[in-house]
Amino acid sequence: MSGEVHPLKFEDMMKINRISSPSVHPGGKFAAYVSSKHDHVENKVSSTIMLLDLEDGSSRELTPGDSKDSSPVWSPDGELLVFVSNRKDESQLWILPFKKGGEAYQLTKGEGGVSAPIWAPDGKRIAFTRSVVVSTHWDGNTEGISGDEKDKIKLAKTYGLVNEKSSARIEDSLLYRHWDHWRDMKRSHVFIIDIDSKEMKDITPGDADVPPISLGGSQDFSFSSEGDEIAYVKNPDPVVAVSTNNSVFIQKLNGIEPDGDAINISTTEAMDLEPRYSPDGRYLAYLGAEKATYEADRPRIKIYDRSSKETRTLTEELDRSPSDPVWKEDSSGLFFLAADMAYNSIYSVGLFENVEQHTSKTFNTDLRLVPDGMLLVSRQNMTGPAELFLIEPSDGVPPDLELDGAQKIIVDKRFTRLTDSGSAIKGVEIHPPEEFWYKGADDDPIHGFLIKPPGFDPSKKWPTLLIIHGGPQSAFFNHFHYRWNPQIFAAEGYVVVELNKFDHVLSGVTMIVRKDMIIP
Repeated sequence: MSGEVHPLKFEDMMKINRISSPSVHPGGKFAAYVSSKHDHVENKVSSTIMLLDLEDGSSRELTPGDSKDSSPVWSPDGELLVFVSNRKDESQLWILPFKKGGEAYQLTKGEGGVSAPIWAPDGKRIAFTRSVVVSTHWDGNTEGISGDEKDKIKLAKTYGLVNEKSSARIEDSLLYRHWDHWRDMKRSHVFIIDIDSKEMKDITPGDADVPPISLGGSQDFSFSSEGDEIAYVKNPDPVVAVSTNNSVFIQKLNGIEPDGDAINISTTEAMDLEPRYSPDGRYLAYLGAEKATYEADRPRIKIYDRSSKETRTLTEELDRSPSDPVWKEDSSGLFFLAADMAYNSIYSVGLFENVEQHTSKTFNTDLRLVPDGMLLVSRQNMTGPAELFLIEPSDGVPPDLELDGAQKIIVDKRFTRLTDSGSAIKGVEIHPPEEFWYKGADDDPIHGFLIKPPGFDPSKKWPTLLIIHGGPQSAFFNHFHYRWNPQIFAAEGYVVVELNKFDHVLSGVTMIVRKDMIIP
């Protein structure tokens, strides 16, 4: 019967609406977020933008339909909501009048799609990224090209082939292929559009990706508080396949036009990412590593003084890798996230390196400030998917950096769960992970999770799946991993043991299945 308790199945996973990309309304009463639905029978994914009331937790759809709508961002005055939609095939920017009401209308058009929109402070311009063909043979114009042969003709024109239906490629440099796709001489560029005239400008022309093709952050370009400058991340090296030199550039603007040459402010040839201007306009913060060509190096929060042109490091002593920096409203410092053992904790740092920790033993993402001093975060664990929470974090304490399992538990002052995607798996038997530590080689501390299967009987032998995570990037976290959820293996009758050896960050997976172990 449907109401009976049962082990987690693939079909259960597909019932969960996946929550992402929250954006807080400037007034602080609402947030927009993306809810994605997966139809495994039809092999389709649709996503809609939801409006969440932060006071009572109610939600309603803003963009109903079967399209993929994503990346909602409020205008500075809160009257408009820009988002990305593929409702007319290729992804474009659409604007929804929120205050006055009415239907959403399309803002951009043209080849290359769009992604990652952000508003300028004046509310009259939007920056976004678009894929651009950098071939000298073809300018990207597809006018007059249509039908089933369109992609082949575009490819042939890109490479300057005589036969317009040829599928050949001519490459003389790296990277011409990245992971599972050909690059086809396309680069990501940042554009700025005037929302009234719809005139737009590519402000990062040339044979380089902005943001970079890899090692980037969640948002790698941003407007200054005055709106007369934009900072972005680009790797200026000729062969990015052997380089980690992602660098922060600042570009003066005159409306949508670049004003002069862009200036590289990075201080090393290691990776830099996620530039963020302070609200008062004095500083530009970003994440910067130190070791060139070492992509797993620990990033630090660095702060560039726009007047003195000097750069300081704020988190040198923190043995964690910051991500998602967010300035405090008074420009006195930043909140940020960092992988903390098997969790993702919230930290803060002032302008003079006083790092504090505000949460522990919770896995947080999508950190957003709410005007009343609260924080909006996405929170999840191995037994439940991501949900949005409104939290008042604890007062800051010195970071707990011990690697022995004796970390302090830091509790929020207040928290409210605002969404309930996990109700889709109500009635599914899932055992919470049991956390343990032990000493490994050279007395190094090893961390682990033990997940027992449904109906576990300690007197019986159980097949055991031992999964070891080893350096130097990422780790097994206490989160609801859709592609690698240990609860799926537990549902098949395995006892699952996941092991981490923590450094700054870790990676690599080795799996060993043993069927003769007795787990007490």
